[in-house]
Amino acid sequence: VKVVCLQQPRHELLLCRHLKLDTEASFLVYRKEPEDMEITLTAADLTAKVNLLGAQLTSLKTGELEYLWQADPAFWGAPAPVLFPTIGTLKDQKTLIDGISYQMHKHGFAREELFELEEHSADRVVLALRDNLRTREQYPYSFLFRVAFRLDNNSLTTSYICRNLGEREMYYMAGGHPAFNCPPQSASELRAADRFKNRCLEFEYS
Repeated sequence: VKVVCLQQPRHELLLCRHLKLDTEASFLVYRKEPEDMEITLTAADLTAKVNLLGAQLTSLKTGELEYLWQADPAFWGAPAPVLFPTIGTLKDQKTLIDGISYQMHKHGFAREELFELEEHSADRVVLALRDNLRTREQYPYSFLFRVAFRLDNNSLTTSYICRNLGEREMYYMAGGHPAFNCPPQSASELRAADRFKNRCLEFEYS
């Protein structure tokens, strides 16, 4: 499976409802949502599912072979969080912007927000997050942050696109935190030949 990061054009927004989350301390506890919260993409033998909650990829399969970690809370309770507007942990979970202190937990707030469905076809979806009262309490900027997923034969392309809607300079980081099964998990017995040495992730930037 090839994971590629590219830029995509702008699109208009549609509105969706907001959803409350369970949190413990500053760590987001991922939980699967009803099926109407998930978008399914297909291309050739590849199928992907994306949740509107956090624009999170929840499944990537060829046939019954599941490549993506399935959020077992006994080990790590998330499959592929989107990180925005920060990556990693801030000192004391605080940042200073224009002399004002703002509190933001590890990896930012995007994974806790319900994204809006902006565009959807059989093999592509674009999800968007716009600043709101919750985000401005942590991050005082006006922005439009998009996450796009596209399937092409046996490849998945993930794109992060951020637009500053304000007048002042805006600082941010964006990225993904996917976890993969090694070897991939299938309904049948795992093949003896599948070992860590046979797995490769390829990243392309442009």
